[in-house]
Amino acid sequence: MARDGAPFPQQSTLEAVVKACGENPKPWVDAWHRASDARLRPERNGGSKAVQLQIDELTKVVGQLVEQVAMLTAKQNAEDDEVQNQKARGERAYHRLLVNLPEARFTATTWVLREPKSATAPVAYWVPEQPAYESSSVDTLLQMVAVLAAKQKSLPKLRTYLSSPPELEAAEKLRIGIDDHPSNWPAVPRTEVDRYLTEMSECLRRYFEELAERPSHEAP
Repeated sequence: MARDGAPFPQQSTLEAVVKACGENPKPWVDAWHRASDARLRPERNGGSKAVQLQIDELTKVVGQLVEQVAMLTAKQNAEDDEVQNQKARGERAYHRLLVNLPEARFTATTWVLREPKSATAPVAYWVPEQPAYESSSVDTLLQMVAVLAAKQKSLPKLRTYLSSPPELEAAEKLRIGIDDHPSNWPAVPRTEVDRYLTEMSECLRRYFEELAERPSHEAP
């Protein structure tokens, strides 16, 4: 611009552009001062020798600026590559998470008939053979897990959800009358549901640890 007689940029404009690029403006401002001192001005046009000196100085300054531009370009390209690599690592980690998710296959709880033991409880009733959760509350939990696991961006919400899961209804609270059939009140063993939640949390832990790891040169 100085060589061709175009308007010389103001120092404040240069600083704003360099800061927007994320670089330290000081070396650029120093180069700006050198270029400003060397650019052609009417009062400095004292002959062909003086002009040549100014041209040589400007050529030197332009070369330094080209080096700065090349450095900025290389840095920007490296940052772009890192973004792409991070995205690829995230997709691979998400794929492994989906492959390793535990299956939610639960057995039905067996109900046993509890005979009356005293006059205060004269009626027989059905109770679960082991500690269990009501199937309806387990189904609600599984639906929420499926919705949050279906999108990679929802995994942080899923981790939070599993760290403090909703209250599951205990089937032991039910006392099914002798005239009712236990099949109308399905339940799931508590140990199976708790094990599933533990395995889900472990899968998520490994996923987020993998995202936090430094890039490796191993094949995906």
